[in-house]
Amino acid sequence: QREFLADASSVQFTRNPDGIVGALKKIGGSEIGSKIKAPKAVEASHMFFSNGGMFNFFLMTHPPLDVRIRAVQKNWDGKFESSEIKPIAADRTTNNEERKSPLDALPGAVILGAVSGIGEGERRRISTGQELHRGVSQRWREAIQDREVAQAVIFGLLLNEDDQFLPKEISFLKEEAGAGAKELALQWQAETRGLHSARKIALVELALPTLRGLSPSEYERFRDITRWLIASDEKVELFEFMIQRVIERHLGSHFERKAFQNICYHQFDRLLPEANILVSTVSEIGAGCAEDAESAYLEATSGWKVRLDRKGVSSHDELDEALDKFAQASPLVKRQILVACVTAAARDGKLSSGEAELLRTIADSIGCPLPPFPGEVVEEEI
Repeated sequence: QREFLADASSVQFTRNPDGIVGALKKIGGSEIGSKIKAPKAVEASHMFFSNGGMFNFFLMTHPPLDVRIRAVQKNWDGKFESSEIKPIAADRTTNNEERKSPLDALPGAVILGAVSGIGEGERRRISTGQELHRGVSQRWREAIQDREVAQAVIFGLLLNEDDQFLPKEISFLKEEAGAGAKELALQWQAETRGLHSARKIALVELALPTLRGLSPSEYERFRDITRWLIASDEKVELFEFMIQRVIERHLGSHFERKAFQNICYHQFDRLLPEANILVSTVSEIGAGCAEDAESAYLEATSGWKVRLDRKGVSSHDELDEALDKFAQASPLVKRQILVACVTAAARDGKLSSGEAELLRTIADSIGCPLPPFPGEVVEEEI
């Protein structure tokens, strides 16, 4: 009865019986169908549209599609709608003579994360983990599994390169976390100095699972130290802004039980001012001149119903507000802003450190984490 109840709820909430009926007709009309042919499909058949190999109606875990359709549409003529859905393994090559999109110029992992897979939480995390492991050396992967080392990695990435501020930060770190933590942080600062931001982002990603293993008191100390290091020079760099957002989203929600926000925005047009802030900033960050920034912006916003003036690089407060609103948007709206931002970054076919940091911040803040950049930006292993 679960499927019938779900169908009835769909009609109740959408007030549109043709919606669920149309979807079921297309599924039934697909030449491929949804039959699961795996040897042990029966054991998991309750999770699929398919009958998982069951052939007897009374033993099925799902009622047949025609029964479900007639439960909603009594006068159905029994005909399914033909579907052009292609098999997953179908050839997806395109005509070489077609004009390439600017997205084709950017590393494949970036495009994949920006325009596909939104909502594939567990599958995306597994894929991301595999990519991260391929891009980071075995020595670093093993070291970062230690909680003290994982914290030191973040501290080291945040330590200032300017001698005017570094002594004060080292002194603070020693006082708050101990001499051992200070030495580890300095080691990681030295090892990561000069790395492309994409590589640093990979280390942050790898450190997160270990950091979730901190005790509540350890987390509070870690959070307070990172906040102090970020604010110590009275300015927030883009990379620091990214780390702050990542910590708030991934660790704050874990330790502080912050609730995820409900969907409040279903139409992209309602967030045009916020979208303009994000796309303008991405366009400006990777541009060599104002003309390049304008070209990237125009390309990214070409599909917008209302064209706004490019703003340039926005303040962190403006970015925070824009990201918080897009975090409350529907998956389709999130996809639209990611495509626009990636299009702006892809305009020149190169991914700068600033663009990598900002794309990561935007995607992660709105709940659509990108696959890692390592291996796509530079070839050598860390």
